[in-house]
Amino acid sequence: MASYRTLCRRCRRYALVGHAYRRWYRVARAVIRRLTVHRIAFVGPPSEAFHRLADLVAITSPRVSVKRNLRFAWGEFIGDERLSDMTRSTRSALDHYYRTGEIRGPKTNRFARVLRGDDNVVVVDTWTARALGVADGQARKKSTQELAERVMRHVQRSVSRRGIRCVPWTLAETQAAVWAGVIRTHYDKGKIPMYRTEDVGLYRTGTNGELSGVPFEGVDCETYNGFDSVPYKDQELHTTEASECATRPCTGKRCGAGPIRGVPAGYHRGRHSTAS
Repeated sequence: MASYRTLCRRCRRYALVGHAYRRWYRVARAVIRRLTVHRIAFVGPPSEAFHRLADLVAITSPRVSVKRNLRFAWGEFIGDERLSDMTRSTRSALDHYYRTGEIRGPKTNRFARVLRGDDNVVVVDTWTARALGVADGQARKKSTQELAERVMRHVQRSVSRRGIRCVPWTLAETQAAVWAGVIRTHYDKGKIPMYRTEDVGLYRTGTNGELSGVPFEGVDCETYNGFDSVPYKDQELHTTEASECATRPCTGKRCGAGPIRGVPAGYHRGRHSTAS
């Protein structure tokens, strides 16, 4: 395994590559909250419904795509019959959750905590483990979890201190950025999967964000990318950051530092260049 310093540098590069998706968990929470508001038949306060669906999303997440994950969780939430391709381990984990209220497994437990709103958690899945140079089968080990937390905290301090637009990152945002950076660098042509209400057959019916089984005329469901589930202010932040990366490459004239090797144009060792 590489040295600790090498791992920190590598993960920092991944974080810069995937920085536009550091709010991935915030988007996921917004989608879950919108779905729970739509499901009025759930017995209990809205916060309890939100926590229940967040837990179900986390439990059904192992070894499935993001789209399939949300379908599994939504089916459990509304009481539909379980899909035939759900794995035996996921069925067992769901049954255990219904009996005891506990979530088994370090990854799913941490994932549920982040989806509930805890931003001081590092979720170690296969992609994050690969960023650390750890074999897929060892991601569950306690030593891997501890190493991931140490590295992510180091990267968090680094990017928050030198700052992208001087906005401090949370620990969960740092891990999400590293996760997205790994995917954009090595897998699926860089496409980052997002939770979308359309994946469970519900569409936005207008600017008020209400959901319906019939698509709204003003929404192009083919190009919808999941960020429509974020409040407008957050959409503006995401769009602004993405456009800066695309249209304002770093020239190094402002701070005297050239671009970092392996990091796309738009970033350097200091801050964003303001040159147009």
